[in-house]
Amino acid sequence: PTHFPERYAEAYRLELSAFIEAIETGKDPEITAKDGLMALVLANAADKSAHSNQPVVIDYPNMKE
Repeated sequence: PTHFPERYAEAYRLELSAFIEAIETGKDPEITAKDGLMALVLANAADKSAHSNQPVVIDYPNMKE
């Protein structure tokens, strides 16, 4: 949906600023690749459930911390 950039503009700005700061300072970002993967797994499950009109079991990948 096109409303996301407008609705979450401040959140996107803060996320981008934190990412740039992590690159510039060499610090680990607060949001990890694992966090991003988990969000993607949830989004895909929600999409699958919406299209099938059925509950979906979420199968989280086994990732090391």
